[in-house]
Amino acid sequence: MSETDNHFLEELINGSSTNAISWWEKVSSGEVVLPLDFNWYLLASKIVVNAYRYSKTDDEKSCLEWAELAIVIEAMLAKSPEEHITHSCEMSAMTLRAKMICKFGHISDHPVLDSNLIFKWFHDRLPFSLTEMIERERKWWSLSNEERVSSLKANPAEHFKTTYVKNRLTVIDVLKKCERVPISEEAMQWLKAIKDFYS
Repeated sequence: MSETDNHFLEELINGSSTNAISWWEKVSSGEVVLPLDFNWYLLASKIVVNAYRYSKTDDEKSCLEWAELAIVIEAMLAKSPEEHITHSCEMSAMTLRAKMICKFGHISDHPVLDSNLIFKWFHDRLPFSLTEMIERERKWWSLSNEERVSSLKANPAEHFKTTYVKNRLTVIDVLKKCERVPISEEAMQWLKAIKDFYS
């Protein structure tokens, strides 16, 4: 990105959420064309920070508008063919969503505050059953440190699957701790099973 682009980005972030959403709509419609090297990841991270910053104020409208814009852009970036990028963007968006729900409560069909979107995301991304997950953890913790290193080197993709599930569970745990929405029995079983290995 050029110095001019960086200046524009700062102006966008420091402006109003309404103007940022208007800009996004123009980009989405093709009315505004961005340079090929536009740093979407930097923009997304700054918008997420804005949403958290406004969550500490009384400006609920701006907070939720920044949060919605962040979630929309993270969803776009999550379409990356690289799994680790998809996971990172989804985690950022869903963690933000969970924390907004903890502050403002659950609202069905709301683009930010619908907790069902988090539970659906978690269950849709499960690569294996709870029983399989428990068996994987049990086997992992039975290995020596040297055996774990060898296992990681031999098949890192399989270990990422387990790590990603545990990462996603941290989002469910955010909702559980703030007690603003009921957690399904199945999700609670997943939380308990994983925590048992660290207790």
